[in-house]
Amino acid sequence: MSDILRSPARTLTRPTWAATLLDGTRFDFLFALLAAWLLGGLYLDGWAHNNLAETLESFVTPWHGVFYAGFGATAALLIGATIRRQKAGRDWSGAIPDGYRPSMAGVALFAVGGVADSIWHTLLGIEVSVDALVSPPHLLLALGLGLIVSGPLRAAWRGTEAPEGIGLVAATLSLALLLSLLTFFTQFAHPFVEAWSAESNLRDHAPFLVALPETLTGEITPLIGVTAILLQAGVLMGALLAVMRRWALPFGSVTAVVGLNVVLLSFLNDQQRLIPAALVAGVAADLLAQRLRVSSDRRGFMLFAFALPATLYLLYFATLFATDRIVWPAALAAGSIVLAGIVGSLVALILGANESAARSWAQTSA
Repeated sequence: MSDILRSPARTLTRPTWAATLLDGTRFDFLFALLAAWLLGGLYLDGWAHNNLAETLESFVTPWHGVFYAGFGATAALLIGATIRRQKAGRDWSGAIPDGYRPSMAGVALFAVGGVADSIWHTLLGIEVSVDALVSPPHLLLALGLGLIVSGPLRAAWRGTEAPEGIGLVAATLSLALLLSLLTFFTQFAHPFVEAWSAESNLRDHAPFLVALPETLTGEITPLIGVTAILLQAGVLMGALLAVMRRWALPFGSVTAVVGLNVVLLSFLNDQQRLIPAALVAGVAADLLAQRLRVSSDRRGFMLFAFALPATLYLLYFATLFATDRIVWPAALAAGSIVLAGIVGSLVALILGANESAARSWAQTSA
């Protein structure tokens, strides 16, 4: 009789550590952490290319070691979760965690790109400067990385409700990593990497500027600098606004995304003095987003889209003014701030137009 009474308890088993970590938001969080290792390794390798180029004589370097170890850990987690779910009775197509099929494709693309990169370096040597960012193997790696690090964000996007708890942390970190991937591969046109309006930056590039025709010497830095501000304002707001239109992000989310991105960028060319400007702009944007109800109010959405990039670059120029000497005319710096805000507004208009078109299409189809 006692055995019968105890028998139901024997059937109750505690979830294994694998079941706890390899499903749901815990998996998203762990994957986001490993993806941060992966992207941190990318930035570390970028720092080495920018600062130790003369010592990089082969594919096998400590910086590549950190980078590819991060890839191995991230890939192992995703493949391991897929195998465990397949053994639990799912077919292979359904065993990949929800939202991570593109990430699995990214793992394959990255592996192919890594082999191609090794062959490329062996045959053609180590790239430096812009060619290191746009070489075909590196672009293949970038595509794979984008598919990998966006996995937690995609998983949250597939849900009907806004993510919460560690799921929200994972989605926010994934968004920051995706933004940072885009800015890494456009670092040659990023004002937080190359401060073209600052006197110290001109001294660093003096040999390049002296080699230019005299008629271009005074024009080249404004052309590059303003273009960089406009490009990066569009990249930043394109990444943020798409998510903020869908979810009401809690306070601190914008600061986390902008802050992490600028922290990573600042080490590429030793521009750590610009980190406080990004953090203050992020806090101001978080406060504004809470007040304006950005996700539900169109006017608030548009105002936020202008205010964040304009505030970011206002504080950017203020930091350079306090720590360096700005060589641009005041009108050029002020105009760049306004143009950054306008770019943000245009991105918001495009997102709003796409959303309206999607609703109209859905109504027509129905």
